[in-house]
This record gives sequence, structure tokens and C-alpha cells, in this order.
Amino acid sequence: MTDETTSDEPSDESFFETLRSRAKTHGEATFKDPFAHLASQVGFLWYMLGPGAALYVMPVLAANNTTIGKVFCGTPVESGIGLVFGAIAGLGVPATMFFMGRSGLSYMRASGNPNKKNKARSDLVLTGAGFGIIVLAVVAPELVDKVGNTIGFGFSSCVMPY
Repeated sequence: MTDETTSDEPSDESFFETLRSRAKTHGEATFKDPFAHLASQVGFLWYMLGPGAALYVMPVLAANNTTIGKVFCGTPVESGIGLVFGAIAGLGVPATMFFMGRSGLSYMRASGNPNKKNKARSDLVLTGAGFGIIVLAVVAPELVDKVGNTIGFGFSSCVMPY
């Protein structure tokens, strides 16, 4: 029994080479077609997220190409967005003022103790960073909407917090 192949049967190497070239050609054609590209991304999300992918994919597919979040108009999500952003702004600013005042008083009461000064300075820096996060959370949707409008997409008015 010999292990040689005759010229009539194709070798495994040529079979895999043909398969690889077909896959490459199909992949290139898929990424040139925008709908096929979107369908492959949705399929990948579906594969990665399992049956729960519908929660992430369907609102995006239901919206038209230029408006994101239109499907949430008139739903509890619309009122929830306003409530969350109102709570961030309404509770974040007074909390920032309180912690900034507290760290300032701690710094004044340190009376030359370097450990207390460093602790107060650290608290002040962390308070400033927290305030920056609050400002970014409030301003970010508007910035994303402005940049998105120049690119060709935007948020629906019902999901904008302000």
C-alpha cells in the first residue's frame, strides 16, 4: 500500500488553497457592500452575545440611518434618561461643593502638618476629578450629537437629556 496520490485525485493542499481563496474573495466582497458589512457585524454580535443580542441590535436596526434612539420616544426609557441626568446634575454639584469646602477647611486646619496637608490636597484633587466626570457626563451627549451631525448621524430629541 503506497501513500502516493495519483494525478487524477486532487491533493488536500490544493483543496485548502481553493477554499482559502474563495473565502478571501467572499470576505473582500462582503466588506465592499455596506449592507453585507452591517449584516456580518450583526451576525458577529449575535454570535458573541447569544440570544440577548436582540436587546442591543434591534433598537439600532429599527432606527433609521440618521437618527439614533427614535424607537425610545414615548417609552419609559425617555423619562428615565431625563431623570438620571437630572439626578447627576442635581446631586453632583452640591456634593462637589460640600467636599471641596471640607477639603479646604481640612487644609486650613492642617497647621503645618505635612500629612494632613497632603490628605487635604488629595481630597481636593479627587473632588475636582469627580466634578470633571459630572460635567463630562452632562456635556458628552451634546458633544456626541454635534460631532455625529457633521458625520451623518444624530440622537433623537427624545433621548437627549437637555
